[in-house]
Amino acid sequence: MGLTRDQIRERLKYAQLTLSTSRQNIFSSDIAERVKRNIVAIFIMTDATLRTVEIEKVKEDDTYDMIFDAVSIDIATGTRQGIVQLPEKAYDIENPILVLEGGTNLSFIASLGAPEVTVLYWDDEL
Repeated sequence: MGLTRDQIRERLKYAQLTLSTSRQNIFSSDIAERVKRNIVAIFIMTDATLRTVEIEKVKEDDTYDMIFDAVSIDIATGTRQGIVQLPEKAYDIENPILVLEGGTNLSFIASLGAPEVTVLYWDDEL
């Protein structure tokens, strides 16, 4: 039996990170074994410069699989930040855009500057 929407809402969490041009993992440690991490949405924000961000899955053997390649962050106008949301339209907490299994992580690399990223997720024990 699956979780209800209310149960998923209670489990929703977020992780935030300021990116750099070096690969960085969003989660401080790899996902625990017997846990399935459901990534619901990813928000990337920049201030004034066009940037791209690569998003990779870090596998258990510390190799990488490209998930989203060269995501372009629009140049901000006025006081509003450039923001990219993945998925592009509305997200659904019951339909994750990515599922990570135990022993893995999610890494980010910015083409320049220090954009901010927020990942919305929830965990499910296997």
